[in-house]
Amino acid sequence: MLADVSYPYLEKLVAAAKENYPKMKTYNHTIKIAKMNVSKAKLDWLNILSFIYLYNPSGTNNSTTANNSILSGFQAGFSLSIGSILQKPGMVKAAKEEVTLAKLGQEEYVLSIEAQVQQRYFLYVQTQALLYPFTVRAALLRFLVLL
Repeated sequence: MLADVSYPYLEKLVAAAKENYPKMKTYNHTIKIAKMNVSKAKLDWLNILSFIYLYNPSGTNNSTTANNSILSGFQAGFSLSIGSILQKPGMVKAAKEEVTLAKLGQEEYVLSIEAQVQQRYFLYVQTQALLYPFTVRAALLRFLVLL
């Protein structure tokens, strides 16, 4: 039976399974999404600082407004979020861990696919070895009947 096993063919089957199983494609896309989340978390540092501006026209005699501001014209300001500064390193690390988890999930699935394909191939070879004597007898009987 061991002589019937073709390891190059088995490797070809494993490679075809890795390439064509839909869950492998799902893992590839999950890894891409996780990498994009890392980039997004790194660029999110710009959200810590915000710029604020206000235009209050001067010289308007609008008596209906209750808020008569002393300051008129353009006003500008900056806002810095301390809480966001403290959160960003953890968010970047979490995004990197998501990439690692996605890769580990894919590696686990690759090992599972390899084991399933090998198990099914060896079962196929065993079944062929068991059926071979019966197929030879059946062919011999057909040959004898035709005579």
